[in-house]
Amino acid sequence: MQTLIKAIEAERGELFAVRDGQRVLLAKVMPHIRIYEHETSVPILGETCYAVKIRSFSLIICPDGDTARKVDVDFLRDVRRFDLAADISR
Repeated sequence: MQTLIKAIEAERGELFAVRDGQRVLLAKVMPHIRIYEHETSVPILGETCYAVKIRSFSLIICPDGDTARKVDVDFLRDVRRFDLAADISR
């Protein structure tokens, strides 16, 4: 069974691409973080007596309108990583 444990909404997010040691702004975003727990019961000798719990999270990035720059295959080829900065009030 999969259960949603926590939903976190962030504000004023900025998605950056890091290439050639520089951070390039890709878009203003509204990130949403969802934390899930997946529980599976493991039968031992026919009796259900042990539960395995696995937690995972999803990061959903929704752009606020237009992106800051054009993103194509040539641009993505040089990207080493992506950075996300956002305000979370919890």
